[in-house]
Amino acid sequence: MNSRAMRNVGLLGVGLVAFCGAAHAQLYGVNPFENNPGLPEQAALFHLDVDTGAIVDSRLITVPSRTITGANSITVDPTTGVFYAITKASGVSGRLLITLDVATGEGVEIGNLGDNFSSLTFDAAGQLYGVTGDGATVPESLYAIDKATAATTLLTALGNGADGEVIAFNPEDGLLYHWSGNATLVFESVDPNPPHTVTGIFSGAAGGEVFGATWDGCRQVFLAHDINSQMASWSSTGVRSDVQPTTLTDVRGLALVGGHACDVDLSVQFAVSDPVPTPGAPVTIDIDVTNSGPARARANVVAITLFPELTFVSSTGCAEDPTGVPTCSVPQLFAGETHSLQIEAVYTGGTGRVIASVTTDSDDTEPANDVGSVLLGPIATVTPTSGLATTEVGGAAGFTVVLNAQPTAAETLIPVSSSDPSEGVADTAMLSFTNADWEQPQTVAVIGIDDLVVDGDVAYTIVLGPAQSTDPGFDGGEVDDVAVVNQDDDVAGAIVSPTSGLQTTEAGGSAMFGVALTSQPGADVSIGVSSSDPGEGDVSTATLLFTDANWNDVQFVTVTGVDDAQADGDIAYTVILAPMASSDMDYDGLDPEDASVVNLDDDVAGVIVAPTSDLQTTEAGGSAMFGVVLTSQPGANVSIGVTTSDPGEGDVSTATLLFTDANWNVAQMVTVTGVDDVQVDGDIAYTVILAPMASSDMDYNALDPEDVSVVNLDDDFAELIFRDGFENEATPLTGASSSGE
Repeated sequence: MNSRAMRNVGLLGVGLVAFCGAAHAQLYGVNPFENNPGLPEQAALFHLDVDTGAIVDSRLITVPSRTITGANSITVDPTTGVFYAITKASGVSGRLLITLDVATGEGVEIGNLGDNFSSLTFDAAGQLYGVTGDGATVPESLYAIDKATAATTLLTALGNGADGEVIAFNPEDGLLYHWSGNATLVFESVDPNPPHTVTGIFSGAAGGEVFGATWDGCRQVFLAHDINSQMASWSSTGVRSDVQPTTLTDVRGLALVGGHACDVDLSVQFAVSDPVPTPGAPVTIDIDVTNSGPARARANVVAITLFPELTFVSSTGCAEDPTGVPTCSVPQLFAGETHSLQIEAVYTGGTGRVIASVTTDSDDTEPANDVGSVLLGPIATVTPTSGLATTEVGGAAGFTVVLNAQPTAAETLIPVSSSDPSEGVADTAMLSFTNADWEQPQTVAVIGIDDLVVDGDVAYTIVLGPAQSTDPGFDGGEVDDVAVVNQDDDVAGAIVSPTSGLQTTEAGGSAMFGVALTSQPGADVSIGVSSSDPGEGDVSTATLLFTDANWNDVQFVTVTGVDDAQADGDIAYTVILAPMASSDMDYDGLDPEDASVVNLDDDVAGVIVAPTSDLQTTEAGGSAMFGVVLTSQPGANVSIGVTTSDPGEGDVSTATLLFTDANWNVAQMVTVTGVDDVQVDGDIAYTVILAPMASSDMDYNALDPEDVSVVNLDDDFAELIFRDGFENEATPLTGASSSGE
């Protein structure tokens, strides 16, 4: 093999730097350090970036009791994960087979391969193969190697190239592949099974001599590093692509472990200038494609879907800059890199999705986010959004809500609330749409609430959204609110019941009526209460006070009849409810209805004469008495003439009785005295005559009191005297009348 000038300066002194872990694809190579002026002849181990071939970490290779002067190849056993390498040692002919700890650079010698081997590879079963170089005793030949003893078995000769020998195994087709040559490059496949058929693929110039190769199972290609400091992909048919310049020279052998060389994580993110643009307005859509994986994303293509309401579309950031933007080719993306696309369009209305999905030749290990979308236009249609009316008596109105596009989420929620629950509420607090019923309109009923206050017709709003969804196109999306007016049913006023038919009596009989307000006042309301005729009826309270707490509690007024002692008949009067006084202007000055009352009279114009019979006088001057009193207070003086029907039998003490409004209820006594008529006329009945009353009070005038019957007891008797010679003896005759002698 030819010596290559070593340009990997700075290698010395890095032997203590730790290699990265193997959570992702790890690529390793070795360096022969042949004839590098100023540098010791000792092999180096490189940890390389899979995408760029840049050195991630490096260290010197050591083997106990040996002075290692170079390394030609590195490979890994797929069945055990153990690394194997070919090294050169000072004072040793041929090449040593060692196992190698890539974390420390420390090797363990297995044995001498006995010839100048240049490359190693394993098949899928863990069989180790080697190929000899031009300087070998048997150059360019394929051997099976015992990985435990380093014993070799010749399998077949390989094609001749100008220089260099590299082999790698393809587990997909089970063949070994061989690179040889510099100016004239030989590339061929070798069947590891007898008869070990060698099949030439091509012979010619193809990028220069290959120093190391390994199979990348992700992209189904070989990763190969060549004499021109280039990392490239090789297909099994010899197509060389994805050439990546490196800073390395003379890197021999490649070993890929711990994952795929195309382990990427592509994601698509959207941003839009206005999610709900005005119809006819321009809209800008930004799409970012990001690679969050550890490896380079190659041959990336973004497929974009637009909905019909986006017109006059153009784009920037697409490799081919297509009109209409069906697809965009995206440059390769190294780990952490983002490529931005921008779409300019005119929005003509409606609702639809812009969808972008990215595909790559690399292995997208987390493909869940490699499709993105943004929803343009309103997410839902609300019908109607105004003109609705509810009433305070429970009158309801309704509107419908339907999504304008199918959500990707299983459920999309739209909260529903009222801006003023004291005026109206919706019959649901949440609308739920699935990606199956999103096209079915859902009805929301709005019910008016009675607030008991005279506040007029009040406007309020049924508030919808923002939407809740795992679909980013819907989540947080605004939905039109609905304007509603709740019609007031409250009137400022008072209910008075009953307002008529009430009766009181002069005997103290009472009646009641109730008062309540018709709506809740904004301030205290007072109502004065009085009687139009306190002489006929009295009220239980002078003031009724209503507050916002007791406004609908009935307050009762008791009206009690007043006795006036006059026979004035049933008198109508009114309980007066004064105009209301309040700082609530709806109530202040309102005049409640008054209550009509009749006070039933218990007084009758008349006279009581007692007794009217069984009176006795005597002719000896014995007297009797009777009394006279009026039954009610007269409106004017009342006089009663008093006479006797037989003045010869009895006489009265007064000829006239006079009653006034002051003494009407004081009995006046009439004394009847018997008159002696000296006749034996027996007990004589006679009458004290009370004349019809005389008064300007028409209730009393001409009323005729009852007369009084009297008997005057006679004290006279007849006496017959017989003279028989006996002086002073006589026999009276009792009961005989006498007219004189």
